[in-house]
Amino acid sequence: MPSIRFLISNEKQLFIAKYIGLFSVTELMELTQMIWNDPDYDEHHDYILDITEAHFKITSQDILNLVKFFNLEMKAIQGKGAVVVVQPIYTAAISILSKKATDYTGNICYSNIEGACLAMNTPVEYFQQLVHLEKCKMIEL
Repeated sequence: MPSIRFLISNEKQLFIAKYIGLFSVTELMELTQMIWNDPDYDEHHDYILDITEAHFKITSQDILNLVKFFNLEMKAIQGKGAVVVVQPIYTAAISILSKKATDYTGNICYSNIEGACLAMNTPVEYFQQLVHLEKCKMIEL
């Protein structure tokens, strides 16, 4: 069952999330909508996404569908971001998505949390709060 643990800091203007499990594109879009509906969500925040424990059932058509989804939604995140990824195919997909999505200011892929946090000027300890369920929000299907 796919899930996303996330924290939103309006003080730090930062959204951080850890994706866990096997995601179809439909599930990814559905969970993303749930995040966008969170009252604390702000699309102008910067972000760090960790997808090292996620797997995606994705085709080239799915990438195009994701581009359309993010381009049509006014709540799509627009801040700068870092994505922690270890699978090369996902790095390629993220690169394509970033180039095709109109409102993205861009995101950079990192192979570890430390690099992403350093790039986003965020202490690693802040990101590590995602392992404590009482400190973060979690959505799942």
